[in-house]
Amino acid sequence: MDLIFSKIVNRERRKVEMLLYGALGEDQEKGDINGHQFARELNWLAREYDEIKIRVNCEGGMVSHGLSIVSEMMASPAYIIVQVDGIAASMAAVLLPAADKVTMNDYAKVMIHSPYYADDNGEAIKKLSAKDRKAISTLKDMLKQLLTKRGMEEEKVNAAMRTDTWYSAEEALEAKLVDEILSTGKKKELAALEPMKLVAKIFDEVITQNSKSMKKVIAKLKGLGVQLDENASEDQVVAALETINLNDEKPSKKVIDQLIVVGKKTGVVTEGDTGNEAKFRRLAEADMDLFVDMLGIDQLGTAPAQKVATTARMSELVAAAKGKPVAAAADEKNFAWYEKNDPAALAKMEVTDPEKFAKLEAADKAQYE
Repeated sequence: MDLIFSKIVNRERRKVEMLLYGALGEDQEKGDINGHQFARELNWLAREYDEIKIRVNCEGGMVSHGLSIVSEMMASPAYIIVQVDGIAASMAAVLLPAADKVTMNDYAKVMIHSPYYADDNGEAIKKLSAKDRKAISTLKDMLKQLLTKRGMEEEKVNAAMRTDTWYSAEEALEAKLVDEILSTGKKKELAALEPMKLVAKIFDEVITQNSKSMKKVIAKLKGLGVQLDENASEDQVVAALETINLNDEKPSKKVIDQLIVVGKKTGVVTEGDTGNEAKFRRLAEADMDLFVDMLGIDQLGTAPAQKVATTARMSELVAAAKGKPVAAAADEKNFAWYEKNDPAALAKMEVTDPEKFAKLEAADKAQYE
């Protein structure tokens, strides 16, 4: 499956992170997070990894999209951690009590209120269909039940849901909404920001910086003679890696060996027939600077502070490029099978056989709606 919201943080310990940065909804041009798609990715990850951390910076959004994620979290066999990086408000706050563990940055904020459907202006819709009223009622009951199960008194839950109730990290801990506060050293700078300014600040720090890192990698590849557009996709970058030719002058094998050892310890470099060690060694011989950038190592033998990405690490993309589709019986080739084993065929199907693609996609989405 193509990981849109996730990155692998430790293969050996089977840990993965997902990034929920943006409002829940369907407007991709505005940067919305499709909750149904997020839930499908969460479902797939739970079959491959033991621990999933969902990092949240979200002001809320569409109820149906949030419910898809919450339902998948509650049914997941994986250990789910929710970490509030910036804001977890409205529908996003419902994710907290559905997790096995909740952590929160010391400057972050949480907001709880009674869920509702909103119009294009953000105003509550008074006239709802029977189906929508039932969904809201179910969500209210679910939220109350989960919050009281975490130890929050029912009276306080009811009071919090009557209006927009904001919590600082300390208040959220006291209210038993979170289990642990993470010290960041940025509390003085960020805690005083208004909610939406905090959302934008955290989004810029994580997403924008990641984009700059990708452009840096693309620039380095261009230096090796590989022509890529500055806005090239990660798939295009992976394909470009295959075209790299070795230089006549190669770095010391001892240096490469030392860096490979560090990469293995951090989980970036993997061994075995399906591992990526051979590719990393070839890349190191071609361009040591790019090799070190992709390993995420600041200096020899030293792993840096953990970095955030919107998708898998580049090392994961390189490893994925080596993989081969696994054969399956014809009746197993549903939308999920193609996502996991042969995404290229799925993309081709969307163009050459849109009717079949739409049928498979609709059947898959129906599981989360």
